[in-house]
Amino acid sequence: MAEADPRPEYRCLMCTSPYKEPRLLPCGHTFCCRCLTSYIEAEHVTADEDRHFFPCPVCEAPINPDDGNTAVSTWATCFLKNDFLVSSIAQSADVLFCAPCLRWKESNPAEVTCTECEEKLCKQCRICHERNKATAAHRLVSISGNVGQLCDVKVYEICHQHSGKPLDVYCVDHSAMCCSICVSVSHRQCNNVKPMEDVIKKTMAKQSPGETEWKELTEETKKMLDEDDLGITTLNAREKEVSAEMTDRIQKAKDKLDNLNARFQSDLAGQCRTYRQQLLSRRKYVNTFHINAENSHLLMSRSDQQLSDRHRFFVREQTKHQISGHYRRMDQNTKKEPNRFDITLKLEETIDEIMKMTTAGNVDVTSTLSPVSQNANGRICSLIESLLLTPSASAFSDSTSTSDLTGSLQHLTVQTTPVTTAVDVWTGSVSCVHTVNTSTLGGEDTPWLTGGIFTDNNELLITDYFNRRLLLFDDKYSYTREYKVNGRPTDIARGRTADEIFVAVDGIQILRCTLQNGQLSVINTISSPPSTCGYSSTRGQHPGRY
Repeated sequence: MAEADPRPEYRCLMCTSPYKEPRLLPCGHTFCCRCLTSYIEAEHVTADEDRHFFPCPVCEAPINPDDGNTAVSTWATCFLKNDFLVSSIAQSADVLFCAPCLRWKESNPAEVTCTECEEKLCKQCRICHERNKATAAHRLVSISGNVGQLCDVKVYEICHQHSGKPLDVYCVDHSAMCCSICVSVSHRQCNNVKPMEDVIKKTMAKQSPGETEWKELTEETKKMLDEDDLGITTLNAREKEVSAEMTDRIQKAKDKLDNLNARFQSDLAGQCRTYRQQLLSRRKYVNTFHINAENSHLLMSRSDQQLSDRHRFFVREQTKHQISGHYRRMDQNTKKEPNRFDITLKLEETIDEIMKMTTAGNVDVTSTLSPVSQNANGRICSLIESLLLTPSASAFSDSTSTSDLTGSLQHLTVQTTPVTTAVDVWTGSVSCVHTVNTSTLGGEDTPWLTGGIFTDNNELLITDYFNRRLLLFDDKYSYTREYKVNGRPTDIARGRTADEIFVAVDGIQILRCTLQNGQLSVINTISSPPSTCGYSSTRGQHPGRY
């Protein structure tokens, strides 16, 4: 048979680098052992000490290690190695031997892997394998140059929701692989439930070896990724442009203010120079009179001590007339000249406004989703819907409900709850099997739990009235996450279709939502009469409010 074409290297979803010691979680996601260990340790720090599981980094599904009592640092190593995702370079040094030869204690290098037998074969065993009628149609994949492709692939065929249960049933209505518990709990009303082997035989026989949907899915996602990269590049460029523009405007404003300040300082110095000259001129006349007054005072003092009365009289009279003349001259020159100048600063309104400013400017950011990303996202949705419809109900001529599984699946054992008599509340006993401390639920107010449902994934979803949210618990009743609600939820009920739920809010409206892959989405809002506090819906019947 033709051998498979080489595939590119796979990358870890956490470190985005080629896988190193990849570990496969029950939910189907794979991570590097080191990345997973770091994540688990970080997650466990913020979680309850008694919690022996961790949410998947991608889908947030609760993952339980084989032994939750072991050290948290060893949890990642308990999961299956997924060498299927290891790069060819990392495995090129490993020597792979033929499995049949090893059973005969011979060591011959293998050159192909049989995907049906899941064994490596040497050249001689390959020839025998192809000649054998029972194995002639098996698919062989070359190991040389394709190490790490399909040579050591391990597919998780155990239900990640119900530990230890094999995925041996397929629900066509929901495009879901199920175990026996999934069928009995979540798919009892489905009309197209098939044995897994029948689905594999009918669908894989018709499936083309190279599906275009996967290639288009990658191409469309690449378009979205390129658009996001372009958006980041554009944002960075615009940030630099806007920053430079603001810096330029601020610098121009500074230069303008510096020029205005220089002109102001020049005008101020000119005016003060003029007034200063006036003061100096006035002071000159006052100082001259002051010197004459001092001289006159000194003359009078000495004349009283040394001159006769006659001479003293003449000196005094002459000095009086002299000082009087000096005063008239000083008074004429200084009487109208001011000797006090007060300077008042009058700022322009713009300067006052600048002093009041708390910011130089604001940034107005507008956001849009590019048409390329919108088209790519729409195309991706169509491709995923197309992939989910394969295998589709049209591929099977007959329909099988879960009630008919007894005849079609002889190996399937559906676990049902045994019928017991009603418990007399007066004489019977009730025991508590699990307790949740409200302090671990968070919230601004003490949680008030008013209603709850079980989801299709066996999770418990409860309304918290006071904190305006829905609380999600896993199948072991351990708190996992919350969903904020726009209003105070009073009750919750399952819808008539899968993943559909209805939430009564504030007694005036009902939110129609879907809960898929851990994501709660509000589809629409239904108005209801005032004081509506509850809602119930039964598949195949009309909904009711109360």
